[in-house]
Amino acid sequence: PSCTGCVELGLVSLFVILLALRIAGETTMSYWLVFTPLYIGFGIMCAFPCLCKTNEYDDWDDNLETCAGAWAIIVPLLVQSILLCVHLEDRPMRVAVLLIPMWIVAIVSCLGACVAVLDDDDEWFPITFTWCVVVGLFFVFELLLTLHYDSDWGSIGEAFVPLIMWFCISVIGGCVLG
Repeated sequence: PSCTGCVELGLVSLFVILLALRIAGETTMSYWLVFTPLYIGFGIMCAFPCLCKTNEYDDWDDNLETCAGAWAIIVPLLVQSILLCVHLEDRPMRVAVLLIPMWIVAIVSCLGACVAVLDDDDEWFPITFTWCVVVGLFFVFELLLTLHYDSDWGSIGEAFVPLIMWFCISVIGGCVLG
């Protein structure tokens, strides 16, 4: 697993470097090429949990649940990155269309977390509540960003308020739990 993490970190780093070079105008390569490391990373993240058992005592049913969970998050991210490439390659579309996959992830992950709490004991409630608050703040950020770009509502600074709140909650949570 740590080797996979290093590969993922390398791919994301390469993507960020290529994206920065492309945005700065230092290269004219296609956004499809810029996003290629990200697509490879998505493929690894989807395949790895499905192909590996962590030890001989693992049940393949657990791996299938992990695989389904990975696909449920990664496929919408992949769709969003493809929509973003289409948007950046001079085929503009509304920001709302770009964010639909992330909204699906937010709703499904919060519903999944709530179902998990209902099925298990109460020890998971604080974690699930925190997860839903964090996802909710990201959802509000994306909604405000969409309103700003698609309908000229408010300033870009106002759209980032939920993200700043998420950061503060993360820092406080890290200090308390860490």
